[in-house]
Amino acid sequence: MKAASAVLTQTQRPMMILGLPPMLFILATSAGAVAVALCLILDVMALSIPAGMTVIVILWVTFWRRCRVDHHFDRALMFTPRVWRGAATRTLVSGRRAR
Repeated sequence: MKAASAVLTQTQRPMMILGLPPMLFILATSAGAVAVALCLILDVMALSIPAGMTVIVILWVTFWRRCRVDHHFDRALMFTPRVWRGAATRTLVSGRRAR
């Protein structure tokens, strides 16, 4: 984590690889690799590299835009929603429920 400012050290940004957090970068490149593998399995060699690069670029741009708004978008995306808990309730640091 890097501090965004020397004055406001509590404001932190995660480490980035080409503008994306490592988990989102791995997700984008893995999706591109799956697109290339799918094209190779279906024997469509001419579309394999353009399809893979298109998927990587689209995901990279989408993730980059979201990460500019929220630096911790990767954690929000990877967080498993708990549908069995019912309505969303806010919990304070002390453990009490917020009113």
